Amino acid sequence: MQLFFSKAERIELVGFDDRLMSVLGIGVMSVVSYLLFSPAMIAANGPEVTGICTKASIIHTITYWVIIRWIVLHLRKRYPRPEETKQRLLYMGFATVVVVSIFKGTDFFHWIGASMEREGIITQQAPWYFEMITTLMLCYLVIAVYETIYFFTKYRRGAIERERLARSNMQSQLSALRQQINPHFLFNSLNTLSSIIP
Repeated sequence: MQLFFSKAERIELVGFDDRLMSVLGIGVMSVVSYLLFSPAMIAANGPEVTGICTKASIIHTITYWVIIRWIVLHLRKRYPRPEETKQRLLYMGFATVVVVSIFKGTDFFHWIGASMEREGIITQQAPWYFEMITTLMLCYLVIAVYETIYFFTKYRRGAIERERLARSNMQSQLSALRQQINPHFLFNSLNTLSSIIP
């Protein structure tokens, strides 16, 4: 299993160089994560925990983004053909459920909550199913963005290829017509016809 992808592989598998999109996406998803998970903690502890909540949102978002992006790239490399899209999406959905379940089930980010509790911060958490469903929806949103971009990139490349083939076909037809109009070809054809007629 390949852990890292070269720049050329990333561009081929995503459709473009996605570094800027990753930075912007992590920023946007961190804000969304903060808005979904932090209000209860801020209400219980006051605005002084805003920085801790922001750091926790960023750490969660980066972790999930990197892992989900790797899953997307790996499955695209393994199942690249258009007829394998359904299978690839099913595997992506299943892998996302497994990843989120592992992180939530093992309390992977418990060190964030433990460090908050040591500082006397009340870590009121939403019910586990709310966190699980919300995290899954955010991960599926990332997958949807990557798949949409990939689809439109493939569609555009297909349209360009069809246009190139149509142009090549027209060029060959034009060349065949020129050969037919060529006087030498016409003379040979008339000679052949005159020898066949008697």
